[in-house]
Amino acid sequence: MLLASCLLTTVVGTRWYASLVRRTLTPQRSSLVTRLLLFALPLVLLMALAVTLVTGAAREVREHGEYVVLFLALGASWLIGLAWALAWLGIHVRDDALERNNVAAAVAASGALSGGMIVYGGANLGEGATIWMTIGPALLGTVSILSLWGAHQVLSGATDAIVLDRDVASGIRFAGMTLGTGLIFGRTLAGDYVSGLETVRDLLVQSWPAVPLVALSLLLQLKLRPTPAQPKPNAVTRGLLPALGYLVLGVGALFWLGPNPIGTKQ
Repeated sequence: MLLASCLLTTVVGTRWYASLVRRTLTPQRSSLVTRLLLFALPLVLLMALAVTLVTGAAREVREHGEYVVLFLALGASWLIGLAWALAWLGIHVRDDALERNNVAAAVAASGALSGGMIVYGGANLGEGATIWMTIGPALLGTVSILSLWGAHQVLSGATDAIVLDRDVASGIRFAGMTLGTGLIFGRTLAGDYVSGLETVRDLLVQSWPAVPLVALSLLLQLKLRPTPAQPKPNAVTRGLLPALGYLVLGVGALFWLGPNPIGTKQ
């Protein structure tokens, strides 16, 4: 697992940062803000994951550095997998955000990648006897949250507004929605592992606030998306403010659900 993760991360990461360097040498093809965001985001997310592992992972992981390296390398591979999954949703991180200099796509992808990594980080919190007691819940949570995001896209057409219309407001709202739901699912997966059945039960019972959050985001996307009369909606009033609202709802759900009961993977 360690060797496969390191190999994948090295190959894909080298190509990714080489593309960023080439765009830096031809600045007219990509804005400075977009390049800085895409350059820094993977590094910031992996640094946050490293802090999570050394402070909240299983005791055996914290006491043995090779396990920290393993889950960190696996986290880098997870990030690559999330980027590939975003392409399935309609947002190609390299093609849309970097090659086509689409700021809306860069913002939306950054939010989705961060939300997905919160899910992976949450699954790393707590005790578990084997690495699969972390990987299994992380995979379950990631597939679940991607399914919600996919339903959002099918019903709202958000990524069409982001990729085709280059609507920054839609990109910001999408980022806020993915971050809010990532917080909820990450909290659900945190805790000591008991059994696969308990993990599934906790995911179904405790991640439900993500559903109305996605539904609200869907309705607002349909209402605030670009139209012929208003092709460029205001990024602050129609993008940032709703996105902050989604984050507030996500954080509020964490406080409302309260701390996880001891001894369950939730």
